[in-house]
Amino acid sequence: MEWFIKKNATLPILKVKLSQNGRSDFMKTMSILSESEVYFSMTDTDTGIPKISSVSAVIESALTEDNQIEYYTYYKFKKNQTKKIGRFSAQFMVKNSDGILYLPSNDSLFINIIDSFSLDETNFDNNYVIEFPCCPDNVRPNKVAKFLSTQNSFNLVANQGFSANTQYIITLNT
Repeated sequence: MEWFIKKNATLPILKVKLSQNGRSDFMKTMSILSESEVYFSMTDTDTGIPKISSVSAVIESALTEDNQIEYYTYYKFKKNQTKKIGRFSAQFMVKNSDGILYLPSNDSLFINIIDSFSLDETNFDNNYVIEFPCCPDNVRPNKVAKFLSTQNSFNLVANQGFSANTQYIITLNT
């Protein structure tokens, strides 16, 4: 199973359904889950180094529309746990008086942390003016607006001096 989350994200919550594998003791195993401890682990597939090792997770039951009980394990990532882009193998460990059960039991679980387009390290001191650390000094509003004003389909609302950290409205003539 492949699961995806963005870099530095905490959502969505990882949710894995425990599937019935045909064993006769499935319901017995599920009945003692309320007395079990659940842990989540995640290992980098490239380096083999654990990123998360036996951190507490949650297991819960839910009723289906036809009144059958299904069981799910959940894990909510912390921001520092999704810092590194990559592919990770993961598993849940259910520990109780009968022993240890590793989940998912019939499939491999892979967590893919993918790049995010957000400005993760940007400090927002003001809701109205944002200085983007990504933009070099030679890309300033005055240069962009002067270029756009020479194009046929653009019209500047205000023809005045341009300054940094000022919003300019550029309309498209149709």
